[in-house]
Amino acid sequence: MNMKLYFVTGNQNKVGSFKMLMQPEFKVEWFNPPEEIPELESPSVKEVAVDKLEKAFLQFPDVDGFLFVTDCGFYIEQLKGRPGTLIKRETMKLGGSFSAWCDCLDASKPRDAYVQFVIAAKDSQGNRVLIEHRTEGRIPK
Repeated sequence: MNMKLYFVTGNQNKVGSFKMLMQPEFKVEWFNPPEEIPELESPSVKEVAVDKLEKAFLQFPDVDGFLFVTDCGFYIEQLKGRPGTLIKRETMKLGGSFSAWCDCLDASKPRDAYVQFVIAAKDSQGNRVLIEHRTEGRIPK
């Protein structure tokens, strides 16, 4: 029998991606929250994900399996870690185009950056699982 995982997100594209990764070993079901879950403003992706998980659990308390959420942050060294966990909001301030971040960088300085990704999961017994991944790289000139 496959374990059920309940993915709480308003983004249907994320659900499709996770189903491809997790199935057939896990059965992934989509829980679309009735309204967007407010995100904690913190530089820590882990803190944001755990907070989002607890808020999601309040909306969907009767799961039979693990409820999970994801969050990520994009940290550009030249910009002292911006946009961090506030990717969506900060990018909107720049006109909504992600390429605007490249325009903010000094081409003569290192363009190091990293992405931090967290999956936070919890079952009805309160067992919690956190998976963290960090990918480092450079933004091309």
